[in-house]
Amino acid sequence: MAINEQDRMALTAQAQDQDQAELAQLRAALSANEPPHLVSANGEPVILPDIMRQLMLFAIAQMEHGKNVIITPLDDMLTTQEAADLMNVSRPYLIKLLEKGEIPFTMVGTHRRLLRDDVLRYDEVEHARMRAGLEEIARLSQEAGAYD
Repeated sequence: MAINEQDRMALTAQAQDQDQAELAQLRAALSANEPPHLVSANGEPVILPDIMRQLMLFAIAQMEHGKNVIITPLDDMLTTQEAADLMNVSRPYLIKLLEKGEIPFTMVGTHRRLLRDDVLRYDEVEHARMRAGLEEIARLSQEAGAYD
């Protein structure tokens, strides 16, 4: 089945209440001891690779909790606006990060393009750094008796 560019970029799924039973049934089938398989058009079983089984189980777990799921390649190129939206920051702030060399980018004509993987990696490192800082502030506050 071919997926057009617009569908590929916006492929999302969210579980509704009526889907919960079907999701549970699919999770059980994927978790069974025997390898899960699909049935081809000519009726032949096709074993589902383990990486696909794991991906589907992860997606099912998220959907069962009412979360949206997006599947997209990490090597997708993003515009600066798409990257800023993904990071939940303003485009001017992102441009400053790019100019400081914080996130790698390439030029396509006169436009900057970023790899989704680079943006997600930077965002993950920044969140970890912020969490560590907050934990340090909490520890210092506790030592100073601020929580008595």
